Amino acid sequence: MRSHTLDADVADLVDELRVLGVEDPLFILLGQKTARAFHDRETILANGIGLAQIRSVTVPHYSAANGAKHGNRPDRYRSIVLAALGKAS
Repeated sequence: MRSHTLDADVADLVDELRVLGVEDPLFILLGQKTARAFHDRETILANGIGLAQIRSVTVPHYSAANGAKHGNRPDRYRSIVLAALGKAS
């Protein structure tokens, strides 16, 4: 995805969060590519919604390619996601 497209998407997200009145969101990032793109723009997002820091948690994408992490088992994947969410609280 092009950088200017992602920057425009971040601006749209800031607008949506403001309209919804979200004060301290927790972003769940699915996969490493998503996490990298998010963290590259995290400061812009934080400034846009008036926070010093954004809360986020990265979980692996549920796909056959990530089968080594979750064994293609929904129950194991659920445990991974819940553990990550527990650390973010």
